[in-house]
Amino acid sequence: MSLLAVFCLFITDTGRALVAPAVVRLRLAAPSIFGDGEYAFLHETADGRPITFNTCGPLRIVINEALRPIDAVGLVEEAVEEVSKASGLPMEIVGRTDEAPGLGRPVEQARYGPGWAPILIAWTGPEVIPGLEGGVIGLGGPRSVINRSTGNPYYVSGQVALDSPDVKEMLAEGDEDEARSVILHELAHVLGLGHVDSPFELMFERNLGLARFGPGDLEGLARLGRAACD
Repeated sequence: MSLLAVFCLFITDTGRALVAPAVVRLRLAAPSIFGDGEYAFLHETADGRPITFNTCGPLRIVINEALRPIDAVGLVEEAVEEVSKASGLPMEIVGRTDEAPGLGRPVEQARYGPGWAPILIAWTGPEVIPGLEGGVIGLGGPRSVINRSTGNPYYVSGQVALDSPDVKEMLAEGDEDEARSVILHELAHVLGLGHVDSPFELMFERNLGLARFGPGDLEGLARLGRAACD
């Protein structure tokens, strides 16, 4: 199989000290006032269908926690569980790794055995991933290939890079929900969700204080989870 495109990382600048304005709190309290929500996909096929993972088996995940902040114990696991529940896709953390994140990450690696490399979630920093400079706290995205028999692209792996020093600072300030929201946002990118213009969704590029997925996020994730098993 040939690669569809180079691996992309999608920037999340959480807006650190921002507090959800009154309209966002109202949105959470009375979602019906604002409609069904907004979502977008990172990539679509020529006929308008979202590119997705193959749903024949669980999505395997490995974690590089060499630089994980002490207070971040369990944050990744909680986020994986929430994204799995929201999408309906089984997601399984299969172990730890010393693999470093990078734009040229191979989708097949001997260290993980036959098949596609697991999704990588790595605690890292700007010295490894320059895109994390300037207050960017998370980067994430999927990797796709072409199915030779159908000619259709599908996702096979992906990665999330988390800025360990920034998250450590957030946790020291008591912003655990905000730190978790960064991981949720990036994992949603890995599954195939893109940014939206609505501040009432967690996939808004600059989070205004939301700690959980909004209604549009949830609908988009559910659509990605309904992909066929090819």
